[in-house]
Amino acid sequence: MAKPKENTLFEEPEFDEKEFLTIERDRGIGIIVIFVIGALSGVLAGYLQIQGYVYLSVLVMLAVLLVLTRILKTLGIKVSDKASHRIINYGMYIFTWLLFWIILLNPPLNVVSSPQIHTFQVDQNGTWTNLTTFNSTGDYSGLVGTNQYSIHLTYRYAFQPGTLYYKQGSSDVNVKYTGGPGYLNFTLTSSYGNAYNFYLDWSSNASSNPHPLEFTMVV
Repeated sequence: MAKPKENTLFEEPEFDEKEFLTIERDRGIGIIVIFVIGALSGVLAGYLQIQGYVYLSVLVMLAVLLVLTRILKTLGIKVSDKASHRIINYGMYIFTWLLFWIILLNPPLNVVSSPQIHTFQVDQNGTWTNLTTFNSTGDYSGLVGTNQYSIHLTYRYAFQPGTLYYKQGSSDVNVKYTGGPGYLNFTLTSSYGNAYNFYLDWSSNASSNPHPLEFTMVV
């Protein structure tokens, strides 16, 4: 007597290569679209924060996150029903948004800090001397003995130097200099006992929160 066939507990479904490739293609397109959406919303949020709308910039991110799946479906992109795939999509969006938000809020696109002097050196009669601030207001003390000083100054800031000048009464006196990003070389012909309030404005590429570099030299 023949034995009855045993019932199989699990039957492996037939692999559908076409369906697999279609799903992977849709996932790839979805990731690209999510990256673009995250980049655009990150730039928008950064711009809003620069304009002073901090809370609105965060609301932009949350609003897009809530409707992300709906946006993908509206664009004709199939979204997986698996929770793990949706978590990956949300994580990709948040990471991309954060990346472009940080890029927009930092140099060279945006500068919120003021420039700072790093070194201040004066050449008097062939001898270079490092000057340091000598009072609480940040003034630099020049050396006595000549009325002409060669000055080398380095600073920390993101922009190209523009116009260097100092105040003389109500007038601005332009000072010729040589230099580039982060340093200046110029000559000051001074009178003993005077204070020179210098200002360095930035070139036209300083489009976001430009601050002049200000310092006072007392001779």
